[in-house]
Amino acid sequence: MKLTEYVVRTSKPTEKLKKLFDIKGLYLAIYPSGQKVWRQKYRYGGKEKTITHGRYPTTSLEQARERCTEARRLLENDMDPIVFKKSLNKLKRDMSNRNITDPQDNRHVKLYIAAIKEALKKEAVSATENKKKKSGCLPGENYPGQI
Repeated sequence: MKLTEYVVRTSKPTEKLKKLFDIKGLYLAIYPSGQKVWRQKYRYGGKEKTITHGRYPTTSLEQARERCTEARRLLENDMDPIVFKKSLNKLKRDMSNRNITDPQDNRHVKLYIAAIKEALKKEAVSATENKKKKSGCLPGENYPGQI
């Protein structure tokens, strides 16, 4: 069942971590301290992962659902949302350090795209290496000594 803004706003903390689930892996984590955080569970590379989409009330239910949808799109394109988010944040820091204010400048956009592609390649290589280490071969390959 989908969450409503009223339920999110009126929910109170308990002694333990409380999770209010929405749709597509999105949930609101309510900590005993009273802090409310939007999180999303997903699977990538055979592992369960969690990404944070922001704190409530700074990030509304609608914004959290939009971010959840964006993360699902990345997963459909075989990209890990966490790696993408880290690459994006790193690039933003680099751009602000260089006093780049116009993201439409082609030279900087090309650097931006190259940085993201490089981060995604590294993630894909490490995921492939982990699969090889666990099974001894990649999916679709024969095991050593097997014909």
